[in-house]
Amino acid sequence: MIILSPEKSIETGKTGVVLRQFAPADAAPLFELIEANWEHLNRGNDVTAQKYPTLECVRVSIETPLNPKKSRWGIWSGSCLVGSVNLTPLSPSDAEIAYWVGEEYCGRGVATVATVALVPHAFRVRGFKTLYASARRENIGSQLVLQRAGFRFRQNFDKSIQFSQNTWIQNL
Repeated sequence: MIILSPEKSIETGKTGVVLRQFAPADAAPLFELIEANWEHLNRGNDVTAQKYPTLECVRVSIETPLNPKKSRWGIWSGSCLVGSVNLTPLSPSDAEIAYWVGEEYCGRGVATVATVALVPHAFRVRGFKTLYASARRENIGSQLVLQRAGFRFRQNFDKSIQFSQNTWIQNL
């Protein structure tokens, strides 16, 4: 069961994972997670490590985001920050979901739980009609996360596969 809380947090009801919107106090744990996963993030051509090379860059991005309409959530397992999931509006009716988890948390279902929890929030609370997400062609794990969260294949690109969802499947 997914519990939709006020805008600041989402209780997933599964595996002790909670999504919490980033606050300035989260800058240090987020930077530590990025720094510890530099190689992991770069291996997948994720831009997170390049965008946030210092603690100050992370703090500024939380306090004064470049896109204030984008909601950025920490994926917390207990008191440990294990990843991040974002919801970025593309239009009034469309948004993109993107996520990453630290390498040591890959394969534990954390990304699936986080994505499954954010989908109903995107549809019911934020009012989006269609969600998009992409995964690199070689990242089978991310493709499976999206499929488990109700996303369906939409389009192949040179280096990635795009998925979409326009219906929230309540019983995931």
